[in-house]
Amino acid sequence: MPASVDAQKAAILTIGPHQESRATIRAVLDPDGFSIHDADAPEAAMQMLNSVTPDLVLLDFKLTGRSGLELVSSLKERLPDVPIIMITENRDMRVVVQAIRRGIYDYLTKPVNANDLRLSISQALEEKRLKDELRSLKGRLEGRVSLLDRMGSSDKVQSLVRLLEKIAPSPLTVLI
Repeated sequence: MPASVDAQKAAILTIGPHQESRATIRAVLDPDGFSIHDADAPEAAMQMLNSVTPDLVLLDFKLTGRSGLELVSSLKERLPDVPIIMITENRDMRVVVQAIRRGIYDYLTKPVNANDLRLSISQALEEKRLKDELRSLKGRLEGRVSLLDRMGSSDKVQSLVRLLEKIAPSPLTVLI
């Protein structure tokens, strides 16, 4: 697992009707230090989201009452930035395309290879981390730009802004 992904803090929600499958996933991922939460049905998963905010969702295609594809829309509405990896026996390319269009990060077929699962999770969490970092940097940049916009665009104001940028990292109090 890449060093930049902190598995000790990553929460994974597994959703699937078979206790054995969820137990196998837990056995594969427990040594990596993930915090794993299980739900056996869509309703239980949505209820769990009231108390747990996962960093990643592992979703079985076949669920009790409805398909995993149907649940994807609800999950994406509630957790737009959380990657979802779908696990299924279905190898139909139309299903894969539908899953991707609905926002699935990856699609693994059963039986799932442990290394493939770890790699997919690692890549998804790293991509999520990078997107979060980019969003944060954009927010800081927009805040900085909006400050410049509010201050004005005259040469004297721009000169003052350049001076402020130079002294801003200083721990000293500066009176202007």
